[in-house]
Amino acid sequence: MLAFTLFKSAKKVTLNVRDWNPNGSGRFVIGKGMHLTRDKFFIAAARKKHARLFQFNPQEMYIRDSLPLKQWRSLRTASGKVLCLSPSRALGDNVMIICALAALKEANPALQIGVAFVGDSFPLYQTASNLKIHPYWIGESEIGGYDFLVDFAAIADWRSLAFQPFDIEAALRDAFGVEPSTAFPGSGKPPVNTDKLSSKVFPLASTPLRTLPVETTRAIVHALAERGSVEVVLLKAQLGTDRYQAMLDRDLPPNVTVTDACRDIGELMRKIKAADYAVFADSGPSHLAKLYDTMGLTIFTSANSAPLIGRFGNLTPWQTPFQGERCSAPCGLATYLRTPAGRGGCWETLGGVKSDYERTRELWNPQAYLALMFERPVPCVVRLGELGSDVADAVRADLERRLGK
Repeated sequence: MLAFTLFKSAKKVTLNVRDWNPNGSGRFVIGKGMHLTRDKFFIAAARKKHARLFQFNPQEMYIRDSLPLKQWRSLRTASGKVLCLSPSRALGDNVMIICALAALKEANPALQIGVAFVGDSFPLYQTASNLKIHPYWIGESEIGGYDFLVDFAAIADWRSLAFQPFDIEAALRDAFGVEPSTAFPGSGKPPVNTDKLSSKVFPLASTPLRTLPVETTRAIVHALAERGSVEVVLLKAQLGTDRYQAMLDRDLPPNVTVTDACRDIGELMRKIKAADYAVFADSGPSHLAKLYDTMGLTIFTSANSAPLIGRFGNLTPWQTPFQGERCSAPCGLATYLRTPAGRGGCWETLGGVKSDYERTRELWNPQAYLALMFERPVPCVVRLGELGSDVADAVRADLERRLGK
């Protein structure tokens, strides 16, 4: 059950996403009256910049009258409007929500579907124009206009997602009782010109546990350059991008470029859509490839590839082999752990059990993040860095299988 903060707007206001997300874009109108939000960054910015316009209730509230999970299948034949509450603002999670809701819409075209609280993932929903999106807040009157309320957090696996991934699209489709959407076939669209391939590499992830080591990216680039032009796409705002680019941007083939000009999600989406073939870290861009049926290979370290690839045959998984004293890859971690004393790492480097870390896990400590990315990567990432030639061979084999030569 998701927690929300209630706030009141004194008048109609137009807000810029950049007020609370420097890397985002877009303007949204918030009407006069009572609203719900669960976005802590928006709350902090609104309190600082628009203190006279917004009155926040210091107590969190909960929505309790959502449709029980066992009744979600009734939406296949229901008429009216349903509001779905996203538990996540992560790109990959919301890609899977989009695919599942597209399947529900195909099964029941008359059903009107809204989605709330997707946060900075809202640009993804331009691929699903038949969904009404409430990215950061929703008005009390708007909620009243919906006939059904579905809280995706009712699926128990959401609560352990940081420690064990699950196939979000499959879980939602199973709850709805619907078949996969034909809009997202997951078969892999053929390239325009197989003799002159345009490939892209997306090596960065939201955590150093899943970012590709520079030496691995370099080996991939050399393999792809045998087939045509290659672009390594780095996100401008990603922590460590400048250092990563400086380490990578040396002694590359002449048909390879490295760019950090990808400044927002919209541009990232265009890059993935334009690629004939791509190699991904286990990250948001890998999931975005599912929306465009872009062919590629995704490299996994700590997380299990099976639930993250799901039914999407446009992506080939490559799982890093690792056997340590305390754990074996894949262990399931989505991000690094922090001890109560502040030390960052993984099960292998820190030991312990899940209950030791659930309240102390910290996603965005810059010093720990950069140290794990460059100075002391976790053991399965170290192992990946040692297997550059194996990964390059996997890329060559995947291209040969897909293109037939």
